[in-house]
Amino acid sequence: MLFRYFSCSVFLALVGTATITRAAESITPLPPTVRLRAEQGYHVQRRLEVTATPGVSLLSARWSGGTWFLSMLSSTKAPAYLQMTGIATSLQPGVYSGLLTLRSPVAAANNPQVIRVELEVTPKATRSPVSVFRDSLGVVRSAEPGLSFTSSGATQSSDPSASQASTGETFVVARSSANSIAANVYFPASRTWSNWQVSGGSIAGRPSVAAVSSMQAYVLARDSYGSYWMLPFSRNTGFGSWVFLGGTLATDPATAACPDGNFWVAGRDQYGNVWVRQYRPGSGPGNWIQVGSQLQGSPGLACGTDNAAYVAARDLSNVVSMIRFDGVSPSPAYAATGLTAATDPAVAITGHGVVFAVFTDAARAVWFRPFTEGTGNNWGQWMSAGGSIARFSSAAVRGLLFIAGADAYGNLSWYRSSPAAWTATPGAVAGGALSSAPR
Repeated sequence: MLFRYFSCSVFLALVGTATITRAAESITPLPPTVRLRAEQGYHVQRRLEVTATPGVSLLSARWSGGTWFLSMLSSTKAPAYLQMTGIATSLQPGVYSGLLTLRSPVAAANNPQVIRVELEVTPKATRSPVSVFRDSLGVVRSAEPGLSFTSSGATQSSDPSASQASTGETFVVARSSANSIAANVYFPASRTWSNWQVSGGSIAGRPSVAAVSSMQAYVLARDSYGSYWMLPFSRNTGFGSWVFLGGTLATDPATAACPDGNFWVAGRDQYGNVWVRQYRPGSGPGNWIQVGSQLQGSPGLACGTDNAAYVAARDLSNVVSMIRFDGVSPSPAYAATGLTAATDPAVAITGHGVVFAVFTDAARAVWFRPFTEGTGNNWGQWMSAGGSIARFSSAAVRGLLFIAGADAYGNLSWYRSSPAAWTATPGAVAGGALSSAPR
């Protein structure tokens, strides 16, 4: 009897300690608000990565708010992508909103999730693709698809850079013969130039520019020590005062203006690290943030309709990667596998939620690949523009990609993604690097 009691006690003790637990399921939180931006008459895309624990299934997305929005899940089980499209084809300028609910019938944390979606519809822009370059004599000129080239009337010591406002004004900067900033504005509507203005100070290399409005731009330049500086430029008042941004970079600055009026700056240091910094007019620069490593060449930079920075760069194997940085934390470097680049990538934002990365291969053929704005690895398929191009730059207008390319002799041509074809610009001969806008 004593033995039986002892055995039972041992059995109950063992059962009591063998507690069976089940891991709690959860869905990774998505942004509580998604803001889309589209021109009147067009649409914009955004993609969010949906991740969850393995037990979460039967995911669904339900929309409430009007026929101007569409959503689609790539799978009912994570990992999946939530594709969102804001449709402004029949909307008047303004802000429209609704609620998107993501849910699973499985009990899980962060389930359901309700996302507020806002679509800002802006008036139709008057942008058009423009490329600027120096001819064999150093004179800065402009070229547009299907049109003859124009002259700015002055020589400069560096190749020019361009940035275009939403109303078409194209700000152009270069390094002057005195190693200062020379700035001008080209007006595509009248195909005329303003006057060159020259700043004080001393810079090295090739400056870049970000046009934040029809009247205001910001010039970025590198000094002889590798530090970056910013110089405001206004069509009304000319140059402002230099602002020190710091850093020790091995490349000339890349910069990109955003829809919210801010702009991004990016560069690579001598160790292969790419750094990004945001500048907010009125409040100043943010901190330098490292977004990539083991990269080479000069990074390409664009700002999406989501106001995030999209950085394209070559790794040490010449594979192009895309990195998204929203000001909080950088994404992984998403590699565009399948092709290797012989040149640094150029990037251009379509305004419809797509970023194009463009480069040439070892045979000088041009390739491009779309990347949908948003979180996750959103590469599309490789597409070939062909050609035999020695130098190129890219622009994008209303969903179309434009590539300005010069052959080995400097003869300039334009490529348009639809219909896909190259068109020569008679008489335009580029003596150096090209810069195109808008991008």
